[in-house]
Amino acid sequence: MFTCIGIGQKYPERCRATNELSHVGFLKRPFLDHIHRFILGMTGSRFVIHPIGKFRRSYLVQFRKRYVQRQLALRKGECRQCGQCCSLLFVCPMLTRPGLCRIYDKGRWKVCEVFPIDGRDISDVALAGGQCGYYFESDKEVGGL
Repeated sequence: MFTCIGIGQKYPERCRATNELSHVGFLKRPFLDHIHRFILGMTGSRFVIHPIGKFRRSYLVQFRKRYVQRQLALRKGECRQCGQCCSLLFVCPMLTRPGLCRIYDKGRWKVCEVFPIDGRDISDVALAGGQCGYYFESDKEVGGL
């Protein structure tokens, strides 16, 4: 596909070839779900699933803020402060030995404040052997990623 930028229509030699998937918007739900299913089929290892979850949550918090807000409106329950979500891939440096967060009330990172964003995050905790105190009214997620 060719896209002409600015005066490119007047001067076709200034048109540049672009790939439709060359922007961040290509990371839509079907694409990520396909990758997630592929990796789950490949292996159920938490050492494969959890890095993808961390990337997905960081992406959602930074670039899909409305989706995160809609999902938080569906979230019910409360944090059990078990620390299981703080050690999905590696143990957070803010986690104390008894499993409590040192900065829970003093300015946690945004990705920590909104965890879990959706049912996939709760599945990540379950895969690590924990049980999250949060749940979602419906397994159906509202639009977005």
